[in-house]
Amino acid sequence: MKLDPKTGRFMPTPSGVKTELMLRVEKKIGRTLEEDFQEYYVEKGWGQKRLAERWGVKRATIFRGPRPKRCWVERLNLNVRRYSDKIEKKFSSEPECEIC
Repeated sequence: MKLDPKTGRFMPTPSGVKTELMLRVEKKIGRTLEEDFQEYYVEKGWGQKRLAERWGVKRATIFRGPRPKRCWVERLNLNVRRYSDKIEKKFSSEPECEIC
């Protein structure tokens, strides 16, 4: 966050711009957050808690938490799996008979 010289208040980090903490995590894991998120969360199906442990931050920092602060998913415009997505995939496949 940067200080606004006119008001003396902190200005929020714009969308798509990484914070200092994000950059430190990228350095720690050796790749970009977007790449790591895609591989582990989207493709390998890791849960939110496991991904947060890998990155060394709280789950609410990456995903929506109780605080009104924007989470990393929102800042970087990352796609989050939704429970409804799993339900749609389950029912969108061809129906099977009860014996199968």
